[in-house]
Amino acid sequence: MQQDQTPVPQQTTFPKEITPSIELIKNSISIYRQAFKKFFGMILIELASIIIMAVPVVMFVIFNYTFRGKKIIPILNIIFGIILLLALFAVIYISIATKAGMYLILKKFPPQEKVKEIFKEARKYVWKFFVVGVIVFVVVLLWSLLLIIPGIIFSVYYTFSGWALIFEGHENTNALKRSKELVKGYWWAVVGRFFIFGIIIGIFFLILSAPLLFLSKGTAPYALWQFIKQPAQFFISPIVVIYSYLIFKELVKIKGPSKILVK
Repeated sequence: MQQDQTPVPQQTTFPKEITPSIELIKNSISIYRQAFKKFFGMILIELASIIIMAVPVVMFVIFNYTFRGKKIIPILNIIFGIILLLALFAVIYISIATKAGMYLILKKFPPQEKVKEIFKEARKYVWKFFVVGVIVFVVVLLWSLLLIIPGIIFSVYYTFSGWALIFEGHENTNALKRSKELVKGYWWAVVGRFFIFGIIIGIFFLILSAPLLFLSKGTAPYALWQFIKQPAQFFISPIVVIYSYLIFKELVKIKGPSKILVK
């Protein structure tokens, strides 16, 4: 796959600037609140997929403990190995579908359909979404193997490939080209906003994890706080998605329609 030579990101002057990070975060929270039930539904579906993965793991441990030393163990290991593999594929599939579902919630905002209907539509994008993700991963990895700087540069250029797929219908490498088309001239602005957002999210999780420093491992309070902390990562994920969407939306307004034809 032929790619462009590594460009040096330059701050080009355009008629508009991207909204500052703090304002983007406020707008993200506002949108999240308005469509909370829809996003919450997608989160529950993804959490359910983790349970799907956890059930065979627990069963595997129980059966190995119950039948330890028996000849049946090798057969059980093979059976559970197949089940775990299928469960892993199911988790990946559902994870991609729920992410695409969140994209569709924003595309239809405010969405009138039920979560079930949005998820059903999102499933149609799973393979395309997966392919675009793999292409981005491979291209960025290849650039990173040459030099780390080109890898970072192109990872930013291709940040909005998924959005280009869901919102504008650009598939495969065209999604990457459209993302680069949007980011070009705004590379530093995009990096800056994601950097500031990352710091704020990092501080949030640092504060959330702080009580664990004062609790002893293995105690009930420690386990309880861990139980509370883990779901918080899922509930914060829509804000990350919305934040990215708002930047994408502004870049589309600034740059206008794509010059890349939708196949």
